[in-house]
Amino acid sequence: SGTIIELEKQLSCGKAIAVTIRGSGEGATIDGKDKIGLFKVSGGCSLTLERLNLVNGKTNGDGGAVYVKNGILTLMDSTVTNCKGDWGGALYVDNFNRYKVRVKGSTF
Repeated sequence: SGTIIELEKQLSCGKAIAVTIRGSGEGATIDGKDKIGLFKVSGGCSLTLERLNLVNGKTNGDGGAVYVKNGILTLMDSTVTNCKGDWGGALYVDNFNRYKVRVKGSTF
């Protein structure tokens, strides 16, 4: 049950803003259809993903579900399934010592 959002293009946050995507109680699925990576976080963006199912993200690069470079990712109460990339099928953080990723109550 819940809403399924099938992406045609990777969602990108590339400015110094805070963005939250939160699923409802029924659950929401974001599906890359085994064709695209789901999210790119860069440019100082702070992205929070909460109560989501992230599925079928695929990239020939890094981070099948989420690629983080110069940004902050918070992943809460979510599930990442069947996501693929050269490095980091679920998550890839470029320069991990410099950028922040917080994961709470989520499964991979």
